[in-house]
Amino acid sequence: MIKKSADGSTKSAWGTPIDELTYKFDWFEHEKFEDVPPSALPNKAEQLKWVNDKAKSAARQKTQDEALVAAGHVKPTLQNNEEKRVRQIAAALVAGGWSEEDALAHARSMQRPQ
Repeated sequence: MIKKSADGSTKSAWGTPIDELTYKFDWFEHEKFEDVPPSALPNKAEQLKWVNDKAKSAARQKTQDEALVAAGHVKPTLQNNEEKRVRQIAAALVAGGWSEEDALAHARSMQRPQ
């Protein structure tokens, strides 16, 4: 097994807004499926529920997307939505160490004039 670590944050405590709280957490991941103990695997009923929930979710999303398009809504993409482009650029800058505020300001300044 491999020990993994990540950072987390929350701005609510069981539904109540709070100042942002950050934390680190660790867990262990199996490297190969064969190493997972049978007791850790879902039973047949849980597997069936997962398959059915996945099918329901996919059907709902497909139908919702079709209904939105039929109603004249356009799905935002990097090509047709300036705010999506700004957020994408800012996310890359934040990943490179920029503050979110500076990254957003810089990304907005980079947009092509109309």
